[in-house]
Amino acid sequence: MNVCSSCQSHFFEEHCPHCSSTEVNVKKVGNIALGLLLGVGLVACQGGQALYGAPITEEDIDGDGYTNLVDCDDQDPYTYPGAAFEDSETECMTDFDGDGYGDANLDEDSWAEPGTDCDDNDPTVNPGNENCEE
Repeated sequence: MNVCSSCQSHFFEEHCPHCSSTEVNVKKVGNIALGLLLGVGLVACQGGQALYGAPITEEDIDGDGYTNLVDCDDQDPYTYPGAAFEDSETECMTDFDGDGYGDANLDEDSWAEPGTDCDDNDPTVNPGNENCEE
């Protein structure tokens, strides 16, 4: 495996396919395959800069104001830390109806923590209005 000394990407080809430079210095790295087999990551950073591997980028895919480095579900704009501020200002919960209470009925594969809202489709039904049946 090679490591490009220009962009720090890992690759197997003769020339780096990741950077636009035509003059790329390439150095051989030994035992990378063993690291990959053992699950050792290829990304490290220092001061927000990638030292090697894929560059670390911050994105907000779902547009909820939280980047993929913080958001527990960057595919769902209703799920992020503090979404259910009545339940928790820091826990990652889903609040589809916007009433401040997190959905209590989540799918088992959800990354979010369950909240206390018994009907997250109706903002008038929530523990604050004391109309959630237990």
